[in-house]
Amino acid sequence: MSDMRKSSGKILTTISTKHLLCSLLLAILLSTAAVAAVPASNHVFVLVEENHSYESVIGNSAMPYFNSLAQQYGLATEYYANSHYSIPNYMWLTAGAPVTTDDNTKATFNVDNIVRHLMVAGKSWKEYAESLPHVGYTGFNVGNYVERHNPFPYFTDVANSSEKNNIVPFTELASDIANHSLPNYGFITPNLQDDAHNGTLAAADQWLKTNIAPLIASPEFQRDGILIITFDEAGFSDCRPASSCPPLPENAGGGRIATLVIGPAVKSGYRSTTFYQHPSVPKTMSEALGLTSFPGAAQSAPDMSEFFASGTPAALKVSMAVSPGQATVAPGGAATYQVAVTPESGDVSNVSFACANLPVGSSCSFKPAVLNPGSSAAATTLTVSTAPVTARLHRGWETLAYLVPGLSCFGLLLASNQRGPKVGAWAILAVLGLGISLQACGGGSAPAQTSSAGTSGTTAGTYTITVTAAMGSLQTSATTGLIVQ
Repeated sequence: MSDMRKSSGKILTTISTKHLLCSLLLAILLSTAAVAAVPASNHVFVLVEENHSYESVIGNSAMPYFNSLAQQYGLATEYYANSHYSIPNYMWLTAGAPVTTDDNTKATFNVDNIVRHLMVAGKSWKEYAESLPHVGYTGFNVGNYVERHNPFPYFTDVANSSEKNNIVPFTELASDIANHSLPNYGFITPNLQDDAHNGTLAAADQWLKTNIAPLIASPEFQRDGILIITFDEAGFSDCRPASSCPPLPENAGGGRIATLVIGPAVKSGYRSTTFYQHPSVPKTMSEALGLTSFPGAAQSAPDMSEFFASGTPAALKVSMAVSPGQATVAPGGAATYQVAVTPESGDVSNVSFACANLPVGSSCSFKPAVLNPGSSAAATTLTVSTAPVTARLHRGWETLAYLVPGLSCFGLLLASNQRGPKVGAWAILAVLGLGISLQACGGGSAPAQTSSAGTSGTTAGTYTITVTAAMGSLQTSATTGLIVQ
C-alpha cells in the first residue's frame, strides 16, 4: 500500500509538472503572438533611395531630416540589400524575386508580384514616379526618369492592362493628399537627381523634407499609415551580407543599407538588430493591408512587426480639454460639458468620442458625434444623463409573494384529504399562518430582512469620468468630474 501511494504521488507530481510547463509554454506563445503583429493599415507606402550604405547615411549631417525620422520612428540597423545592380533590388521589393539583373532590359515579365495580390484583395495602388512623362507610361528612360527604378512597367499584369494607369507622375501625390484620396498601397520613386543616385545626399534629404513630410502629416497617414524608406543597394564594393563581392551583376548581397519604418503605431526611437532583406518589405506591407498571400520570397520572409507597439493605441496629436472640470446633478438629472480638441500638428478629421467610468445607470452622448477640425480647434457637447432613484419591493415581501401561493397550494392539497370543509379551511389558514410567521421571523435561523426598502438608479457620490477622442487607431483622453447628490 505504501509503495502504491508513493507511485501515485510520483505520477501526480509528473502530471502537475507537465501541466505547469505546458501552461507556461502556452502563455509565452500567446504573449508572443499578441506582440508580433503588423497593425492593420489603410495606407502603406514604400520609398526607395539609391546607392548608399548605412554608414554613409546614418549620422550624416548632410541628411538632417532623414536622421530626425530615424530618431523619431524605427530604424533597421541590420538590413541588407539583396543584389547589385538596381533592377533586381526593385524586383525583390515588389516580386519577392530578382527576376532580372539587366538594368537596360525593355522586356516585360509574367511573374508573381505585389499587384496580383492587391488586385485579388480589392486594394487600390499607385506608383508615384518623379519625372514620369505621363500617366500610364511604360516606356524606357526619359531624362531623369529611368525605368529600372520603377518596377511596375515590367510586369505583364500592369503593362498589358488598364492597371498601367496606376503608374502616375509624382505630382499626383500632393493632389491625393489634398483630396484625401490616397491609395491603399503606394510606391514612391524620386528621379535620378533626387534619389541620391546622381544628386547629393543633401539634395535627397531636402526633397524628402519637402515632399514626404506632408504625407506623414496627412490625417489619413496619421490615422494608421505606414511608410518604409529604404535604399535599393549600397555601393558596388559593398556586397554584405556576402563575405566578398562576386562579379557584377550578382544576387549574393547588395550591402548594408539604412531602412526606416515610419507611422503612428511605430515604437518611438526603436532600433532593430534583426537581419532583414528586401522581401520583408512586401511581406510587412501586405500583412498591414490584410493580405494573406505574398509574392515570391515574401511568403517566407520575416515581417517587421517588431517595430510596432502592441496593445497601446498610438497617441492622437491633439490637445483636449473638458469644461467645466466638475458638474453637480441630482439623480435623474443631466450634466453638460464642452469638449474642445486642438490639433497639434497636421490636419485632423473623423474624430469620434467615448466615455468611461460612468456611474451605474447613467449614459453619455456627444453632439456632434464626430468632429472634422482640420488644423483648427473644434468642440462637441458632452451630455451625461443619470438615472432617477426609484423604490422597489422589499426583498422580504418579494419572497412572501412567492412563498404564500406555494404554501396555499400545499394547504389545499392537505384539505382535500380531510373529512370535512371546516377541517380543510383550518388547514389552509394554518399553513398560511405558518408561512407568514416564518417570513416575519426571517425563515427561522436567518436574520429578518424587513427593516428598509431597496432602491435603483444612480447613487449619490463623486465620480471621475474619462473622455476619449479617437481618429482610427489614434487616441487621446481627458477627465472631468461628476457629483451626484
